[in-house]
Amino acid sequence: MVSKYPRILSCSVEKTLKPKIDFLRSVGLSKTEFLGVVTTCPMLFTRSLKNHLVPIVEFLITSFGSRDNAVLVIKRYPFILFNTSKRLVPNLSTLRNLGIPQSQISNMMAVIGGRVITCTKPCRFIKVVSTAMEMGFDPLSLAFKNVVSAMLFCPGSTWEDKLMFYKTLGFSDEETLDIFRFNPSFISRSEEVIRGPVEFYVSKFHWSPSQLSRRPVVLTYSLEKRIIPRCLVVQVLLSRNKIQENVKLSAVLICRENEFLRRYVIKYKDEIPEVLDAYHGKMKSAECDFYWEELSRLPFKIIL
Repeated sequence: MVSKYPRILSCSVEKTLKPKIDFLRSVGLSKTEFLGVVTTCPMLFTRSLKNHLVPIVEFLITSFGSRDNAVLVIKRYPFILFNTSKRLVPNLSTLRNLGIPQSQISNMMAVIGGRVITCTKPCRFIKVVSTAMEMGFDPLSLAFKNVVSAMLFCPGSTWEDKLMFYKTLGFSDEETLDIFRFNPSFISRSEEVIRGPVEFYVSKFHWSPSQLSRRPVVLTYSLEKRIIPRCLVVQVLLSRNKIQENVKLSAVLICRENEFLRRYVIKYKDEIPEVLDAYHGKMKSAECDFYWEELSRLPFKIIL
């Protein structure tokens, strides 16, 4: 605390420090939680108890619906006690002006987090909320909270930039919206994370972006850690006639790790050692190319 705010050593114990410490403890913070708050933001002791700290805590309790909710946000983001008027107040007003009831706003604050609401400039917050509504999200739904949160956590990139990026991959604006409606977190994902799986499916399976937009779950997984190893394992088994029907990719990717290992790897590892190499990413490039080329010649294949 002293290293962050050396002037604290000149504060009066009885007039400044003790009253504020007693008040913050009375809010409902445990000793450990209180220490976390004041060591994170010791500048709180510069604020007036009567004119700042008390009114702000009361405002947070009202805004978040309960003392417990307010304490939860304070623990997560202590700086919310330092200054809330410039951004938090107008941002909350934006939500109220949409007709969102207080209970929903409190829940939204818990989902989005005090830091984002407090730090986001009102002009940007209004734009994000308006964009979410234009996308067709119901302000009273959980999806609305999630999409607003995702867009606020996406600094340096506008909504128009996102649409343009997905368009370069071959998605239409409506298909991009369908993907975001399925999983709002796509908005905050980096271009590299999205581009890899899309290009993989297009090149290996010849699926179109339009098809992928109808099964966006297949874009949610890591290309290197999950998609390629699992697809290659299944392709090896298909080429060896160990699987006698089309395999649905979404089911393969959603499958839990232990279940995938049991069904597709452990069962065949002695008879077909290649499944282990494929699963662990140890298969040579020439072997991988061979199995991918088999896709068009096999009677059964991996389907979307």
